[in-house]
Amino acid sequence: MSEKMKVVAITGDHEVSIKEVRRPAPEKNQVLVRVRACALCTWEQRMFTRDSKVPLPFVGGHELVGEICALGGSVDEKAYPVGSRVAVRLVHQCGECYFCRVGHPELCAHLNDVDMSQMDIPGTGGLSEYLNVSVSQVYFLNQDMPDQTAVFAEPLACVLNSIEKGQIEISDDVVVIGGGIMGLLHVMAAKLCGARVILSEPDRSRRELALELGADMAIDPLAADPVEEVKRINGGRGAEVVFNTTPVSAVAGAEDGLAHGPGGHVQLPAPGQARGGQPRLAAQRQPGHHRRGQPVGAVFLPRGAAAQQGPHQPRQAIFRGVWAGRGAEGF
Repeated sequence: MSEKMKVVAITGDHEVSIKEVRRPAPEKNQVLVRVRACALCTWEQRMFTRDSKVPLPFVGGHELVGEICALGGSVDEKAYPVGSRVAVRLVHQCGECYFCRVGHPELCAHLNDVDMSQMDIPGTGGLSEYLNVSVSQVYFLNQDMPDQTAVFAEPLACVLNSIEKGQIEISDDVVVIGGGIMGLLHVMAAKLCGARVILSEPDRSRRELALELGADMAIDPLAADPVEEVKRINGGRGAEVVFNTTPVSAVAGAEDGLAHGPGGHVQLPAPGQARGGQPRLAAQRQPGHHRRGQPVGAVFLPRGAAAQQGPHQPRQAIFRGVWAGRGAEGF
């Protein structure tokens, strides 16, 4: 195996370059993963457009699938066979700080304390040919799952965390605001929970795709008031659960109107930056005191028992269910 590898690095405003760097060698309790596919998140897009001012050059990519190609010291070769296909969790968690210990590793106090000593160019590293990760960061995949499907493991895991916090019950009316990737995954997962799902999305092609993927209704918020439309179809009650998957601050206030009564559950985006550098909704406002609203920082992978390693994770059934119809080609 060559001691060099290629990476895709963001080098400037709307500029990327293919660079040759050192190939890392796995250390104790690490595996070397050969990257087979890596999806692009809006996070990488913001770095590419310089909305996010990270130091450059930078190697992004955190939604990836690969195969184990070498083992570091103390790694059990039977537990982590070379050639195994894996999804990789690149969000760091120390397991020792207060937040990790109380079940919120997405808020880890040492989230950015990542060892990059073997990286010639810093970054998350998914857009590399090879990547060194701890054995705790790999999750086995079925060998026959296509790479273009497997790369959705990370965003889908975020969505499943969000769905779990939404506490959907059978026959609930669920409204999803925004028909991007995360919105459409919410639509598909909410349908598997037995809900009637309504999408609010101004783009016609996204509304049409949502209906193909299982949405019961798709509203154009520029043509009709989504609050009134939802109340019209269910006798003025409003929705039991509302998921706002957009980073657009202009939708502030819509969730409370869509959710009904004290039991209406409002899920907001996680704090961060919206399009054009504007604060995301959850960082800008708090949900009404009469709602069970909460900002969602749902990251890969599900916590607690659902974070078991290996090919038989408790949530694999819903993962299969999401892709049973259109599959990844729906996106």
